[in-house]
Amino acid sequence: MAKGPTRRAHRIVNRSYQLRVVRRSILLIFAIATASCGLAVAILSRYFFNQDIQGRYFVMAGLIGAAITLFVEMILMIPILYYASLRQSHAVVGPIDRMIRALQRIGQGDFSPRLHLRPGDALHDVAKAINELATNLEKRPGR
Repeated sequence: MAKGPTRRAHRIVNRSYQLRVVRRSILLIFAIATASCGLAVAILSRYFFNQDIQGRYFVMAGLIGAAITLFVEMILMIPILYYASLRQSHAVVGPIDRMIRALQRIGQGDFSPRLHLRPGDALHDVAKAINELATNLEKRPGR
Protein backbone atom coordinates (compact mmCIF):
# COMPACT_ATOMS: atom_id res chain seq x y z
CA MET A 1 0.00 0.00 0.00
CA ALA A 2 1.04 3.61 -0.34
CA LYS A 3 3.13 5.27 2.40
CA GLY A 4 0.98 8.40 2.65
CA PRO A 5 -2.39 9.70 1.49
CA THR A 6 -2.87 8.68 -2.10
CA ARG A 7 -3.88 11.09 -4.79
CA ARG A 8 -7.21 10.52 -6.49
CA ALA A 9 -6.50 8.95 -9.87
CA HIS A 10 -10.15 9.24 -10.88
CA ARG A 11 -13.37 10.27 -9.19
CA ILE A 12 -15.45 7.21 -10.07
CA VAL A 13 -14.37 4.18 -8.05
CA ASN A 14 -17.63 2.26 -7.78
CA ARG A 15 -19.65 3.44 -10.76
CA SER A 16 -23.06 1.97 -9.86
CA TYR A 17 -23.07 3.24 -6.26
CA GLN A 18 -21.69 6.68 -7.02
CA LEU A 19 -23.99 7.33 -9.97
CA ARG A 20 -26.97 6.13 -7.92
CA VAL A 21 -26.10 8.78 -5.28
CA VAL A 22 -25.80 11.45 -7.98
CA ARG A 23 -29.08 10.41 -9.62
CA ARG A 24 -30.96 10.51 -6.30
CA SER A 25 -29.54 13.94 -5.48
CA ILE A 26 -30.54 15.36 -8.85
CA LEU A 27 -34.03 13.84 -8.62
CA LEU A 28 -34.46 15.36 -5.16
CA ILE A 29 -33.51 18.83 -6.42
CA PHE A 30 -35.77 18.37 -9.45
CA ALA A 31 -38.70 17.40 -7.19
CA ILE A 32 -38.13 20.42 -4.94
CA ALA A 33 -37.89 22.76 -7.94
CA THR A 34 -41.04 21.28 -9.49
CA ALA A 35 -42.96 21.62 -6.23
CA SER A 36 -41.85 25.23 -5.76
CA CYS A 37 -42.75 26.03 -9.36
CA GLY A 38 -46.19 24.45 -8.90
CA LEU A 39 -46.74 26.44 -5.73
CA ALA A 40 -45.76 29.67 -7.48
CA VAL A 41 -48.11 28.90 -10.37
CA ALA A 42 -50.97 28.09 -7.96
CA ILE A 43 -50.51 31.32 -6.02
CA LEU A 44 -50.14 33.51 -9.10
CA SER A 45 -53.02 31.84 -10.99
CA ARG A 46 -55.31 32.61 -8.06
CA TYR A 47 -54.69 36.30 -8.65
CA PHE A 48 -54.85 35.86 -12.40
CA PHE A 49 -58.56 35.04 -12.30
CA ASN A 50 -59.48 37.66 -9.69
CA GLN A 51 -58.10 40.80 -11.30
CA ASP A 52 -58.95 42.94 -14.28
CA ILE A 53 -57.46 42.50 -17.76
CA GLN A 54 -54.37 44.66 -17.11
CA GLY A 55 -53.62 42.75 -13.89
CA ARG A 56 -53.69 39.47 -15.81
CA TYR A 57 -50.79 40.55 -17.99
CA PHE A 58 -48.80 41.45 -14.89
CA VAL A 59 -49.50 38.04 -13.34
CA MET A 60 -48.69 36.26 -16.60
CA ALA A 61 -45.38 38.10 -16.83
CA GLY A 62 -44.66 37.05 -13.24
CA LEU A 63 -45.42 33.42 -14.09
CA ILE A 64 -43.13 33.50 -17.11
CA GLY A 65 -40.39 35.18 -15.07
CA ALA A 66 -40.70 32.57 -12.30
CA ALA A 67 -40.59 29.70 -14.82
CA ILE A 68 -37.51 31.11 -16.58
CA THR A 69 -35.75 31.70 -13.26
CA LEU A 70 -36.42 28.15 -12.06
CA PHE A 71 -35.30 26.70 -15.40
CA VAL A 72 -32.03 28.63 -15.31
CA GLU A 73 -31.45 27.64 -11.68
CA MET A 74 -31.96 23.98 -12.54
CA ILE A 75 -29.64 24.20 -15.54
CA LEU A 76 -26.94 25.75 -13.33
CA MET A 77 -27.53 23.43 -10.35
CA ILE A 78 -27.36 20.09 -12.17
CA PRO A 79 -23.61 20.22 -12.99
CA ILE A 80 -22.78 21.65 -9.55
CA LEU A 81 -24.85 18.97 -7.85
CA TYR A 82 -23.32 16.26 -10.05
CA TYR A 83 -19.80 17.28 -9.05
CA ALA A 84 -20.64 17.68 -5.36
CA SER A 85 -22.43 14.32 -5.16
CA LEU A 86 -19.64 12.54 -6.99
CA ARG A 87 -17.03 14.09 -4.72
CA GLN A 88 -18.96 13.22 -1.57
CA SER A 89 -19.62 9.63 -2.62
CA HIS A 90 -15.93 9.23 -3.49
CA ALA A 91 -15.02 10.12 0.10
CA VAL A 92 -16.82 6.93 1.15
CA VAL A 93 -16.33 4.62 -1.81
CA GLY A 94 -12.61 5.35 -2.25
CA PRO A 95 -11.63 4.26 1.28
CA ILE A 96 -13.87 1.19 1.08
CA ASP A 97 -12.17 0.17 -2.16
CA ARG A 98 -8.72 0.56 -0.58
CA MET A 99 -9.86 -1.38 2.50
CA ILE A 100 -11.11 -4.26 0.37
CA ARG A 101 -7.77 -4.46 -1.45
CA ALA A 102 -5.82 -4.33 1.82
CA LEU A 103 -8.00 -7.03 3.43
CA GLN A 104 -7.59 -9.24 0.36
CA ARG A 105 -3.81 -8.96 0.68
CA ILE A 106 -3.99 -9.68 4.41
CA GLY A 107 -6.19 -12.71 3.66
CA GLN A 108 -3.50 -13.99 1.27
CA GLY A 109 -0.90 -13.80 4.04
CA ASP A 110 0.70 -10.44 3.19
CA PHE A 111 0.43 -8.44 6.45
CA SER A 112 2.37 -5.40 5.18
CA PRO A 113 -0.44 -3.22 3.75
CA ARG A 114 -1.33 -0.15 5.78
CA LEU A 115 -4.18 2.21 5.02
CA HIS A 116 -3.54 5.94 4.84
CA LEU A 117 -6.70 7.91 4.18
CA ARG A 118 -6.97 11.51 3.04
CA PRO A 119 -8.26 14.08 5.55
CA GLY A 120 -11.70 14.38 3.92
CA ASP A 121 -12.28 10.64 3.63
CA ALA A 122 -14.74 8.72 5.78
CA LEU A 123 -14.12 5.58 7.82
CA HIS A 124 -10.87 6.58 9.56
CA ASP A 125 -11.76 4.37 12.56
CA VAL A 126 -12.18 1.30 10.36
CA ALA A 127 -8.88 1.99 8.60
CA LYS A 128 -7.15 2.32 11.98
CA ALA A 129 -8.63 -1.03 13.08
CA ILE A 130 -7.45 -2.72 9.88
CA ASN A 131 -3.95 -1.28 10.39
CA GLU A 132 -3.92 -2.60 13.97
CA LEU A 133 -5.09 -6.00 12.75
CA ALA A 134 -2.31 -6.19 10.19
CA THR A 135 0.29 -5.08 12.77
CA ASN A 136 -0.89 -7.70 15.30
CA LEU A 137 -0.91 -10.43 12.68
CA GLU A 138 2.58 -9.44 11.60
CA LYS A 139 3.85 -9.67 15.18
CA ARG A 140 2.17 -13.00 15.85
CA PRO A 141 4.64 -15.81 16.58
CA GLY A 142 4.81 -18.75 14.22
CA ARG A 143 4.04 -16.69 11.19
